[in-house]
Amino acid sequence: MVIWYLLTMRNLFLLLFAICIKSTFAVSALDLFTFEDSFDCNDKFPHHSYCTAVNVKPWKEEEKTLVRNYLSMLKSEKLDHFYNTIKEKGIHKFHRIEYGARWYNDHANRKVLFSRSSDNALLWVNPVTKMIGFSDRFFDNEQRSDPYSPLPKKALNVFHELVHNFDIAQDHISNNPQVQKAIGWIWNGKDFVIEGLDHAKAKNDFDELIKLSKDGYRQLSYNLMREKGIELGLPSLYSTFNTHECFAEILTHYIFDPHAKNYLSEQVQSVLDDVVLNYSKGQ
Repeated sequence: MVIWYLLTMRNLFLLLFAICIKSTFAVSALDLFTFEDSFDCNDKFPHHSYCTAVNVKPWKEEEKTLVRNYLSMLKSEKLDHFYNTIKEKGIHKFHRIEYGARWYNDHANRKVLFSRSSDNALLWVNPVTKMIGFSDRFFDNEQRSDPYSPLPKKALNVFHELVHNFDIAQDHISNNPQVQKAIGWIWNGKDFVIEGLDHAKAKNDFDELIKLSKDGYRQLSYNLMREKGIELGLPSLYSTFNTHECFAEILTHYIFDPHAKNYLSEQVQSVLDDVVLNYSKGQ
């Protein structure tokens, strides 16, 4: 009896120790990124035209504090593999930029050059130059709430881009056949589409809600984007754009929207846990 008791207590101690070790060494979003005030361009790659296009500028301390605050919110027991993958293979530098950039081939001089983009995204990941850029709009735009997630929309925006970072580090796991099958993406001979979804109508609805946002009804526009997406079994209308954006939207809301289990299929949830996040319940 005494031996059994000692063995039981020893096993309990080892279990608690293992849990403590895992908790102590778990990687968080706050551990992964640095704030960079400059970016090196050259005559080859990335060409000087890239720095001219995006206009990198120094971070302000209050901007760093705000971003760190959002990063501190991005916690979940399901994200160990996600953050470890970014730690090992992902992009780790945050830059402050004014503009987006597009690349094009200068065949005559055998160079990749860049031009300023009209895209006014809040932030983005550039896999070509390995930059995560935060634009002025990220800090200038008013904060919005999400109708279902307890996190503010900008925190969800940040995680959405971290999903792209993770996706790139995983050689685009968003293109994994199991992931695409679960969501319903198929090749129709011309493009990837979600089977049974009217993409033309989704695009039209999206454009109408963008107009609503530009008219000043930004929160209402965002809420309706979410509602119309959920009607399709997706987190948002933006999820219908392409496989990569769909993946980023689905994973973001699967983790941080408590209601996602009500509109994402069981097959999608299972694939996210088993294939994407390498997560086992009770681990």
